[in-house]
Amino acid sequence: MIGKVPFDQHGSLIRDPGLVADDIEIHWDHPKPFEARLRLVRTKTAIGYGKYVTWAEVHGIRRFPMAVPDLMPVVRGTLIDHGVVEAVWLPKMRRGRRGDEYGIALLPKKRFLEQEEHPEETPNDDEL
Repeated sequence: MIGKVPFDQHGSLIRDPGLVADDIEIHWDHPKPFEARLRLVRTKTAIGYGKYVTWAEVHGIRRFPMAVPDLMPVVRGTLIDHGVVEAVWLPKMRRGRRGDEYGIALLPKKRFLEQEEHPEETPNDDEL
């Protein structure tokens, strides 16, 4: 299991704790999946070094960075409505050039073969 991930006093995930101002309090916590409606608010940082985007709560103040490679499953596997995605997210750590970087990723859904047992079959009209 991954170690702890950093959050600020408002619950926003901190991408690089080494770049945080001294007046910001960092809380370290184990990553837990969370369900949220997030809006893609910042994409300019997806260009160049350290490529990432930023998501923000639609009705809230929390913000969450996401590495560009983690963005592809969101684009391919969710319904995006005017930049808004409602899904289950998971905070995670990835190794960067300057050290550990933190962000969120889409929590993978169960694949078809991994889903729960099939319900009991109902008889066909031919069998009645």
